[in-house]
Amino acid sequence: TRSLCDWSSDVCSSDLEQLNLLRSNDASAARLLQLGLLEISLGQEISRVETVFAFLDLLDTVPPMAIEALKDRENLPEASRPQLLAMFNPLVIVLNNSVAMGADVVLSGEASVEESNRILARIGKASADLEALTRLEVAEVNDTLAMVALAEGRYERAIELSRLAIEAAPFRPGFRLSLARVLLRSGDNLEARSQGLQARRLHERLPVPDPALEAKIDEFMQK
Repeated sequence: TRSLCDWSSDVCSSDLEQLNLLRSNDASAARLLQLGLLEISLGQEISRVETVFAFLDLLDTVPPMAIEALKDRENLPEASRPQLLAMFNPLVIVLNNSVAMGADVVLSGEASVEESNRILARIGKASADLEALTRLEVAEVNDTLAMVALAEGRYERAIELSRLAIEAAPFRPGFRLSLARVLLRSGDNLEARSQGLQARRLHERLPVPDPALEAKIDEFMQK
């Protein structure tokens, strides 16, 4: 997922007491989304499953008409264009975070069966909105959508989306690992291992190692 600190420095304050002040200074829809992201990121005492539901609840604050309008953003009314376009980046980040973490807690077994069913029911619409907004042009989002398809048991679609992500960014080891996971679930063990090995080799070439990703690759290769 993208960084939560992609905006002005005042939004990236670690002091929760500043949030209400920031809201009072700028109550635009875009800023409220940004501050919602920050508030969730500072929630140290909640589980990943609870974080997923917090992201999904934040999405519920976005007017559906705004999301639909942004899907056809080239034809926005002039009067509302600046306000709607300002929402685009934070909206995509909230959507991506919601569905990426949602799919991950379902696939990892962190969520209970009841929680998994609730999560899958809610991220279905969110992932459809994310796909329509990004038009399959963002590699990171394609990788996220692949994991959602995998969690839903749609293996062919998951493979297609994973390959789209790799086509756009062939040297990203995380994308190779995602494809390996999808292939393993679909029963293609040989190709899954091949992609896992490629993920390991690509990670070894990173200028700065990613310990968390390395651990995930090692765990996968032991299956």
